[in-house]
Amino acid sequence: MDTYVAEVEEVLKDQNTVPRLKAMTWNMANRDTESSDPAAVIKLKLQHDAQFHSGELDVKFQLATNSLEMMLKAMHSMRDQFSTMDEPSKGN
Repeated sequence: MDTYVAEVEEVLKDQNTVPRLKAMTWNMANRDTESSDPAAVIKLKLQHDAQFHSGELDVKFQLATNSLEMMLKAMHSMRDQFSTMDEPSKGN
């Protein structure tokens, strides 16, 4: 899997493009495991439209509560930055 990730990173670097989010789903992790910490399993479907390497890529990862909180704070920060970019210029 590490080789695959390295190849994907190399293709992305060469193409100067990044995949776009096509779909996202999530569910709670299997609660039957020994870990009592709740976690969410996130599944992303990414679409890569580069000229020489196009197609879909599925990514699946698990987030515990503390990781999710960190990710949500970053997302809120991005949203706020987008909001300020959308505001019309003041004083014109």
